[in-house]
Amino acid sequence: MGAVLFYIAFSEALGYAIAAPIALLSFLIATGTRPIVAVPIALLVPLLIHYIFYTVLRVPLPWGLLTEYAW
Repeated sequence: MGAVLFYIAFSEALGYAIAAPIALLSFLIATGTRPIVAVPIALLVPLLIHYIFYTVLRVPLPWGLLTEYAW
């Protein structure tokens, strides 16, 4: 629940690329996933989701702090 609330509260300010991996990593660690597995998942899954939403579905996700690097 905390990971979802964190994402809702900070996704606009931080951006999806920063808030999603933090939220996913905290969720994975809280559910008992080993860090050696949780870190790569938390880094790769948001990239895949961003690609699907931004390129395939054409749904913009918030850039937040990374606005100047947006493509």
